[in-house]
Formats: sequence, structure tokens, C-alpha cells
Amino acid sequence: MTDIQTIYSILRQGGLTETGALAMMGNWHCESLLDPFRKQGDLSQAALPSHQYVAQVTSGQIAKMTFAQDQIGFGLAQWTFWDFSGGREGRKLDLYNFWKASGQALDSAAMQTRFALWELTNKGQYAKLLNYLRTVGPDGLYNACDRVCREYEQPAFNNVQNRYDAAVQLAARLDLNDAGVPAGSGTSGKPETVSDPDTGSSGQPAAPKEPDKPTTPFWPVRGARGGGGDPGLCKGMIGCDVMYLQAGLTCRGHACTIDGIFGSDTDAALKAHQTEQGLTPDGICGPMTWQTLRPV
Repeated sequence: MTDIQTIYSILRQGGLTETGALAMMGNWHCESLLDPFRKQGDLSQAALPSHQYVAQVTSGQIAKMTFAQDQIGFGLAQWTFWDFSGGREGRKLDLYNFWKASGQALDSAAMQTRFALWELTNKGQYAKLLNYLRTVGPDGLYNACDRVCREYEQPAFNNVQNRYDAAVQLAARLDLNDAGVPAGSGTSGKPETVSDPDTGSSGQPAAPKEPDKPTTPFWPVRGARGGGGDPGLCKGMIGCDVMYLQAGLTCRGHACTIDGIFGSDTDAALKAHQTEQGLTPDGICGPMTWQTLRPV
């Protein structure tokens, strides 16, 4: 079973409908490419910095509290949060403790998916979201992606359209409505429950649903629409969409660091690309520039 099948199966066993599970996975694809070993800023194919990071944490070279507080996104959901004011602790500390209790590898897709279910079940701020993901019907995929983005992931920019598109593609890859359904996915019959190795808590099963097209308006990547309320991407911005811009520029021969931070190197690469395309080199990635960067 592949990681994608494993993640989907565990989410379904945890009581999420097909739509709810796909919404989580679409968001995670935009966060980490669904690679449980991914370290923030490392989107390379070999992912050597990511694997080194995992090895250092596993060996203890990176200590527990360093891992918890380093503010480096990690794993499927790119868990990061730490409250330095001391009012709350952090998501990576919870992940570390869950990992140690699980007996599995730090970069295990199964362990991280069960941790996400543990968060949804045990952290009060996610109670309404969890209930929604356990009941959302087949026409709610876009809304589900939106809610996971805003309430669970909370990125710098809510690029819901990308997350929805990823969820639709994952549904096709999982072959949910054909004979290739992964074993134990719960797409027919009653999904099982999943127990957390630390707390022993179980999710409640929900009736399976099939994903469908959204009934709410799309949110394209920032700058794709244009208009006074959507000025595009420019120097100083951060987030997942900046990563897409950086990846697109790099693929077209204008290399820049793919770290989600629109700095001087990204600005220079964008202006060079705009000049090459006959556009005004203003360093703003708006609708016309996005068109030249879309995959063909």
C-alpha cells in the first residue's frame, strides 16, 4: 500500500467521509506533497535536507525541545506552531510526544496521519471542524478544503483553489469508484475506528460519500484574478503561492530559492522572466504573469 493509500485509509477509519478525507489530503499535498519526511522549504526531488533533518531528530542530535521550537514546518501538515509567550505549547511538541509513544518512525505516513486525527479529536479548537469532516456530503469538497485550510492548516495565504484541485486529482489517483479502491479504505460498508496509541481514543465512523464538484465560488491563486482587491504576489510576501511562483520560475530557467519567501532573488528572477515574456518587469505576479507560468 502506498503512502497515499495509507493516509486515505486511516482518515476513513478515523470516521472522516470520503470528502472529508480528500479535503485533508488536498491540503497536505499543498503543504508537503504528501511526503511525511518533508522539511519546510525543501521541495527538491531527492529531499536530502529533509531526510537529514529526520535523521538528526531520530538520533537525538536535534533535541526534543529544539525540534519543538525551531519554527520549521515538518511532515504531512508542515506542523510548526510554538507559542513563545508560554500560554500554550506547540504542535511539534505534541507530534514529538505522539511519535515517541507510537513506536513508529518519525517520517511514517501512518503515524503522522494518526497524529492528525489525535489533534482533531483532542484539541478543542478543532471540534467543529472534526464534526464537519465526519458529516460533509459529496457536494462539499471545496468547502471542506476551505475549512481545513483556514481552521487546521492556517497558512499565510488561503490558496483554497490549489488545495481543492489537489483533492480532485487525489480522488482520481485513489480510484474511489472503481475496483482499484485500496483495501480497508471504507469506501463500501462501515469504516472502522482508529485508536490513538497514546490516549486510546477512537473516532466515530461516518457514512461514506463520494466527492463531486463544488457549489461555491473558486479562489484562484493570489494574483490570478486581478482587480483592486487582489494585487498579486510581490516582494515581501510569504506562503504556499510564493512557492508555486518560485517553482515556476525555476522550471523556466530563472532559478530562485523555493522557500515560500518572496525576497530579492525571487524578485530578480520574476523580473527577468517578465522581460523574457515581453511583460512589464514590475516584480508583481498578476494575471498575465501567472498565465506564462502555468504548466502546459
